[in-house]
Formats: sequence, structure tokens, C-alpha cells
Amino acid sequence: MANFSERLRTLRKQRGLSQSVIAELLGVNKQTISEWERGRRRPVGTSALEVYEKLADFFNVDMMYLLGQTDVVIRLCGEGEDPEDADVRLEVTPEELALIKAYRRLDEYAKRLTRMAARMEEDGDVRK
Repeated sequence: MANFSERLRTLRKQRGLSQSVIAELLGVNKQTISEWERGRRRPVGTSALEVYEKLADFFNVDMMYLLGQTDVVIRLCGEGEDPEDADVRLEVTPEELALIKAYRRLDEYAKRLTRMAARMEEDGDVRK
């Protein structure tokens, strides 16, 4: 499982952001972000929790994922709900997230077939 420095670097690069952008968001200098990403330093002191919370919110990931404690990537809530007000959050693994993204790229016919197959599976109509 990855650690904080690897997760921070990966999340930043996946979004095409510079270290300067993250530094500005957190009110630190670019060198600090560089040292965090290299694993030379970590946020410390009374502001560390605030830094982790800001990063988790910014990247829309669970703080435990950011810290390398879990491989669960993001928290989702029901359609139309404000994530801050949601009582229930759905934790999604990287594999499940990939399936969601693939489903969204399907045309309507393929989506309809996928929904039919899922209903058949739920009803126990699929032979194994």
C-alpha cells in the first residue's frame, strides 16, 4: 500500500497540477510540497490535521486513503446530495471506480444491456 508521499504525488500528477498550485492551496511554499512528495518531511504540529483535511477534500479522497491506510479511493453520496450533508458515503475501490468510468462511456444500448444483466444477477436468473 502506498504512503502519504506517494499518494500526494500521484493525486497531484493525475490532475495535472504543479507543486506550486498545491502549495498555494495550503499556504506553504513549493519546497515543502516537494519534501512531502519525496518522503523527507510530513505535515506536523497542530496544523497537520488541517493540511490532511484540505488535501482530502481538494482531491475528493478519504483521508485514510491519502495517508496510505486504505486503498479505498473516494467517497460518493446519492445523486443530488451535498457530500458534506450526506449521512451515508459509499466507499469505492480503484477497480470499482474503473468500472463506473467504463460504464459512463458506454452508449445507451450497452448501458441497457448492462442494467438487464445486473437485474438478472440480482434475481438469481444467471447460471454460474
